[in-house]
Amino acid sequence: MKVYIVDDEEIGIFIISQKLLIENIAGEKDIFAFVSAKEALNALFQCGYENLPDILLLDLSMPEMDGWQFLEAIEEMEPKWKKKCRVFILTSSIVPSDEARAKGNSFVAGFFRKPISVEDIRTLNSMGSLIA
Repeated sequence: MKVYIVDDEEIGIFIISQKLLIENIAGEKDIFAFVSAKEALNALFQCGYENLPDILLLDLSMPEMDGWQFLEAIEEMEPKWKKKCRVFILTSSIVPSDEARAKGNSFVAGFFRKPISVEDIRTLNSMGSLIA
């Protein structure tokens, strides 16, 4: 399973990557990390449909371009991309409106709070396996 992690905190990326590896959700070569939402967005638009990630973990609070702006930008993608690339919010936000807003976005498949737990990773795996 190919996974993109979009988070401006490198230590957070490392921890998530390790948990994905431990749970055998993705191999090292299948995890792509971006500390910039703009870089991740460029990678998505350049990779083409066949090379899209299966799962994209997105932090909401980032400099330059936050998770909400990222979601607005990918809404321009072809509708069929939603079936291939499932976006999961991974945030430290405890604001209830963030979760409600995420659930109202058609690209968002799930919402997790940091730090992500092994149980969350297992849930992510089961949700990711539902990809058409």
